[in-house]
Amino acid sequence: MSTPLGQRNAFPLATGFDVQSTGMSLRQYYAGLAMQGLLAQSSAIVIEAMRTEAERLGEDRMSTTIAREALETADALLAALEGKK
Repeated sequence: MSTPLGQRNAFPLATGFDVQSTGMSLRQYYAGLAMQGLLAQSSAIVIEAMRTEAERLGEDRMSTTIAREALETADALLAALEGKK
């Protein structure tokens, strides 16, 4: 059985005999990229949408909402790459 895509290493290190697992998973890497994109969208509309979402979910910090959204985006990308809906 192969390793699920989201658990595979973003930057595997090939050695003579095996692939060493070091660093972050693809899920963590994709979430980081998604978070970077969300933070780069610093328009007032995006900031207000994130603040509204945080309040709706009862999250006390907008950064918590951004992190959650980044993970959900990463999970959606991995599902699409694996051919899931």
